[in-house]
Amino acid sequence: MKGYKFIQKDMKSKNGTDTKWRLNVWKKHKGDITLCEKGYHASAKPIDILEYIYGPRLFVVETRGKIIKGDNNL
Repeated sequence: MKGYKFIQKDMKSKNGTDTKWRLNVWKKHKGDITLCEKGYHASAKPIDILEYIYGPRLFVVETRGKIIKGDNNL
């Protein structure tokens, strides 16, 4: 599934873990996932990501595995 995510200049997410994102590298979350609390986050539609501008870099991301969908994020 395709999603959208803003990242800070240092390629880290504003919230959550200290994960440093790299282009074309898959990340796997270990443990349970909970919407907006545990796991990796993205928005399903470009319009929805405007609520979560946490950095100057916007990326199109791919997701796979267990996905929990909210009203405007996944």
